[in-house]
Amino acid sequence: MSNAKKFGVFLVVLLCAACMFVFIYTLVKLSLQEGESSSRLTQAVVNQIGEAAFDEELDANQIHALNLFLRTMAHFVLFSILSFGMCTIAFLVFAHPAGRFFGLVLNMLICAALAYGTEYFKQFVDGRHFQIEDAWLNIYGVIIGLCSFLIADLIFWAIRARSSSQSE
Repeated sequence: MSNAKKFGVFLVVLLCAACMFVFIYTLVKLSLQEGESSSRLTQAVVNQIGEAAFDEELDANQIHALNLFLRTMAHFVLFSILSFGMCTIAFLVFAHPAGRFFGLVLNMLICAALAYGTEYFKQFVDGRHFQIEDAWLNIYGVIIGLCSFLIADLIFWAIRARSSSQSE
C-alpha cells in the first residue's frame, strides 16, 4: 500500500474516531442529564410531533404512548448507530480477517459496556433511575448495529467481487 493511501486510511480512521467520540460524549451527556430536564425535552418533542402529525390536540393516552415510543426508539437507534460506526472503525483499523474479528468482538464489548453503563450511572443523577429494560434496548441496538454493518459489508463485498469479475 502506498504512503498516500495509508495516509488517506489514517485520515478516515481519525475522522470516524472523532465522530464516534463526539457521538459517545453526546450520548452520555444526554443520558446523564437531570430527570426533569429530560422529561421536559421529551415532552416538547412529543408536543411538536403531535401538532405536526394530527390536527387535534393529543389526549393523555396518546401522549404517553408517543412518549414511550420516542424514548424506546432513542435507546435503540442511538446504540445501533454507535455500534455501526464502531464496526466501521474496527474494519478500517484491522486489515486481516482475524484482526477484524477481534475488532468486532472488542467493539461489541465496548458498546455493551456503554449500553449498560449509561443506564447504571443514571441512578446517581437526580430524577433518573436504572431500568434494566432500557439497558436491554441499548444492547439490542448494539446487536442490530453489528448485524446491519455485517450485511452492508457483505453487500459491498458482493458488489466489488461482481465488478472485478466483469472487468476481467
